[in-house]
Amino acid sequence: MQKAIETWYASAFGQQVLKAEQQQVEQLINDKFGYYVVEFTDAVSRFNILSPIARKFSLSLAPSENQQQSLIAELISLPFVPDSIDMIIMPHVLEFVAEPAHILEQVWTSLMPNGYVLIISFNPYSLWGIYRKLKQDKKIPYQGNYFSSRQITSMLNSAGFHIDEVISCSFTLPTTNEKSIQTHNRWLAFAQLAWPSSGNVNIILARKTLSGSTPLTIEWNLKKYTKQITEPGA
Repeated sequence: MQKAIETWYASAFGQQVLKAEQQQVEQLINDKFGYYVVEFTDAVSRFNILSPIARKFSLSLAPSENQQQSLIAELISLPFVPDSIDMIIMPHVLEFVAEPAHILEQVWTSLMPNGYVLIISFNPYSLWGIYRKLKQDKKIPYQGNYFSSRQITSMLNSAGFHIDEVISCSFTLPTTNEKSIQTHNRWLAFAQLAWPSSGNVNIILARKTLSGSTPLTIEWNLKKYTKQITEPGA
């Protein structure tokens, strides 16, 4: 499913949404520092490049062209030393996994104390959500399970996270027809002002907090763990 999302991102429609997402993500993470940032992606990273953290890696479900910076793993079993990652970015992951709460628990374990998880997900209470219900469209981006920001924050709280920011963005029609977009531009601008939480995409920044804990710096060997993941029987 990651590959389908990457293909959609490369389309004209996906590029419009990506621009809106990147603008919000940059504002959220441009002052978050550390040692390691990991983005869940099967292609070139689109969000961790916005982070000031120097060591950037991607987590893929298939071999990547850039093996030096890619880890390969199943989403149900993250390949990280506990308390070792400063930030994990999850663009449109929870919509397409069987056990999102389980993955968030693993993310919590992987992050350093005060480490961040950034979740980007489609909003069921949006124009796309309405279109998805009415048309029963099974193509990306309407496929998968849309979780509301309240549902995601509830899962994050249950996993032990503190919610820092919840932002809604991408107030667009479910179409690339320029005439329709121009016709409804004024209405869409009004909707953005009147219902700021009704954007097609929700972005949630949450922080791992441990009472009385001190962050520890753990140097993990990327080649070692990549080898363990990719070798049969590892």
